[in-house]
Amino acid sequence: MHTNRALRGGMSRHPGPDPSNIDIDVKALILLSGIFSLPDLYLQYPSYKGFIEGAFGPSPFPPSPSSSLSKDNNPIPPNHPWATASPINITLPAEKIKKITVIHSTRDELLDLSQTEMMVRKWREDGWGDEEEEEQKGERKLTVLVGDFGKHDEVPTVRSEAWDGVARTVEEVLKS
Repeated sequence: MHTNRALRGGMSRHPGPDPSNIDIDVKALILLSGIFSLPDLYLQYPSYKGFIEGAFGPSPFPPSPSSSLSKDNNPIPPNHPWATASPINITLPAEKIKKITVIHSTRDELLDLSQTEMMVRKWREDGWGDEEEEEQKGERKLTVLVGDFGKHDEVPTVRSEAWDGVARTVEEVLKS
């Protein structure tokens, strides 16, 4: 159905996730240099418009971004593909996912830290605590590793503290 509408009406080929229909058996998330909000990504990096529109359909914003363009004065409909495809708008199933590890390199030349900071704020609002805070309760744990782990494409390939964070997360999940 989405494909037909996409071809006829120019809607995105990406219908967006419906968290209520997600039946997954995932115990942890390990995220490297993530894009968590497509609208915010575009507002910060207008030159990324082509790849965002190629994957998620036309922009919800006017054709030319300006310094006054923001989500505040140009609200995005919650059902717009850019909104539904953005992880910032998804509430994780806390009964299944118990650990999130987020890794971001300070030398990432494609994304600055703002996407990670925004997502971490949302998770904290959703009740995800620091590993130290939650360790005794056995609740949801959030580990954020920010450091010089190399350039964007080097993070998954260059041995660093980031790898140690991944290893700790995997060990914890295997023990549970």
